[in-house]
Amino acid sequence: MAAQQSAPDSTKQPTRTCVGCRRRERKADLVRLVANGDQVIVDSRAQLPGRGAYVHPSRSCIEAGLGRRAIERGLRMRPLIDTTTLAQFADQIDHQTLAKFRSSGMNAR
Repeated sequence: MAAQQSAPDSTKQPTRTCVGCRRRERKADLVRLVANGDQVIVDSRAQLPGRGAYVHPSRSCIEAGLGRRAIERGLRMRPLIDTTTLAQFADQIDHQTLAKFRSSGMNAR
């Protein structure tokens, strides 16, 4: 019996795993974090060079990622990183900020 090949699905989109909760989601629904020296910064357009880690734009996922050091591992950074920018981002998260983030080009192709 020949293996069936399905037609290419044009709706397939890249997926990534959130380093906070470990759930797989569409890349467009997650925030990319990158290392800049010893700082972790939010790459809202997903265009900065370097290794990235993805997290849901929610305070609980960011805190879980920091608490388990999953963000550091995902970025392959040494401990004692400066997460000030990331903490500020977590403080600003609400529905309006999330809507602004998504309209900033993360979903644009």
